Amino acid sequence: RTQGGRRVAPHQYPMRERPYTEDLGHRQRDYCVDGYLIGDDAIAQRDRLISALEVAGPGTLVHPTFGLLRVQVWGWMACEDLIREQRMCRVMMTFLEAGDSGAITVSADTSARAAAAAASATTTNQTSFVGAFTA
Repeated sequence: RTQGGRRVAPHQYPMRERPYTEDLGHRQRDYCVDGYLIGDDAIAQRDRLISALEVAGPGTLVHPTFGLLRVQVWGWMACEDLIREQRMCRVMMTFLEAGDSGAITVSADTSARAAAAAASATTTNQTSFVGAFTA
């Protein structure tokens, strides 16, 4: 099971008959994967998988239909040892699309710069005007 889509913010206003929905971009995908570990060493495979899933940070998921995905293990995972057979373990895992941190870049506050330049120009013009008539 995979979920995704778009993030939206619904807006409803007083005395307005129609709502407005604002698109906020791509929704983070999540991938629910059921895996089966099979063989005489199924329990050892399970333990290695659990160790790999508990490593901090994002990793690569090789998804059977989406291919290579950069994901983060999300919140939980469950193992079900099939005791009667002792050779198989079912593992249910949920991953979130990791994406990137999208580092915030700092840029100049152009609005404040424009306001400061306008104030400076006004002061200069006033000084020039007063100087022209008082001389």
